[in-house]
Amino acid sequence: HYPSMMIPRFVAILGIISAAITIRDKEISGMLKLGGIMINIMPLLGSVIAK
Repeated sequence: HYPSMMIPRFVAILGIISAAITIRDKEISGMLKLGGIMINIMPLLGSVIAK
């Protein structure tokens, strides 16, 4: 267990921001962009539910 749930939330939010930055890049496929965002949303939702 983490001492605080803010640690995984912060990492997930940072990952979402990093994936969102790639949305405008035309060389990266749409599914890769979507996967990058979704892979970071899941731990964020898990940390909210696991209160």
